[in-house]
Amino acid sequence: TSSSSSSLLSSSSSSSSSSSSSSSSLSVIDKERMLGNDCFQKGQYAAAIKHYTAGLLHDPNSVPLLSNRAICYSNLNRHEEALGDATTVLSSHDPSHMKCLYRCCLSLLELHRPQEAIPHVTKLKELSKAGLSTPDIEKLVRDVERCRSECE
Repeated sequence: TSSSSSSLLSSSSSSSSSSSSSSSSLSVIDKERMLGNDCFQKGQYAAAIKHYTAGLLHDPNSVPLLSNRAICYSNLNRHEEALGDATTVLSSHDPSHMKCLYRCCLSLLELHRPQEAIPHVTKLKELSKAGLSTPDIEKLVRDVERCRSECE
């Protein structure tokens, strides 16, 4: 499902809250992001993580790199790390980042912590009512509710 997987990746240039990045750092960041995206498309998630991490060494605030690395961690069942990257984006950069909200929900479900997913599901539902494109919110809500009842 590489065509559906590719839409999960952030392909935009690095976005950072720091304006001190040099142009040479930006080119390294973009290069690592593109190499990571290529590895992701081939299902080489560990290699993709290495590239995204290398880019993050030059800009630890890069939302596309953090978001993409979270997807790779999730695909490798490294849900704590996926949750960490997605949470960093939400808490430090963009509290309405759809992919990271979704990634947090999925990671929390995998970690059997559905109660913690509720605020993220609520935010996703609010954003979907605002007309923003979303992943399958209703399925996610059902999954959270199912997991909550199983975990109680």
